[in-house]
Amino acid sequence: MEIDPPKFQKLNCQNNTKNEKKDHKRSKISTHSGSSINYEFLPNTIFMHNIPYHANYYDIESLMKPYIKIKELILFLDRFNRFKGSAKIILRKEEEYEKILNYSGKLSIFNRLIFLNKFRIKKNNTSQKKINNNENFKRNQFESSNQHEEKNIKDIKNKEWFEKNFLNKNNDKKNDNKNTKKKQNREFSTNQIVIFNLPNNILKETLLKVLKIIILKTL
Repeated sequence: MEIDPPKFQKLNCQNNTKNEKKDHKRSKISTHSGSSINYEFLPNTIFMHNIPYHANYYDIESLMKPYIKIKELILFLDRFNRFKGSAKIILRKEEEYEKILNYSGKLSIFNRLIFLNKFRIKKNNTSQKKINNNENFKRNQFESSNQHEEKNIKDIKNKEWFEKNFLNKNNDKKNDNKNTKKKQNREFSTNQIVIFNLPNNILKETLLKVLKIIILKTL
């Protein structure tokens, strides 16, 4: 069913003392179509909801100017392409580093998101050890460049493994108990969310370049 183009809304929780005190309190945002989405507002959270469906990368660039210094960025995609859809951008806590990196690797393998820039993620020894011990992450992680991007995607041979162990696993969770369902709500769906992470040393120009690439490359 076709939906109306989303309206642009912006919420800056940095200046909202109530949201800062609530910390992990979930808040509800109502869209112009009458539906509502629950999001967990964290202290110092910048939330941009429903970028206009006709927005191109120049619009994204102008929207990002006030927030260009943020070190972590998650891009939520909802059927976004050059013709229709919406995107949501939210700043998250550093504790989600591993989950973000792990999931973004899986997405990029199946051409959901193409990393054209190489990112060097600096973490402490403990966190780095956890990442190195994560077989799924090591199996799915790769760095692609403009020259090797197509070759890397063609060389991937674990698509069946991914579908069997990840996609089906997510579908089975729907029939699980309440605790599992709550956990599932915090996980990411393959067809609506794309994630990438930025360390402190990424410059403004690089961030904007990556945003442009993501908007143009997503399904």
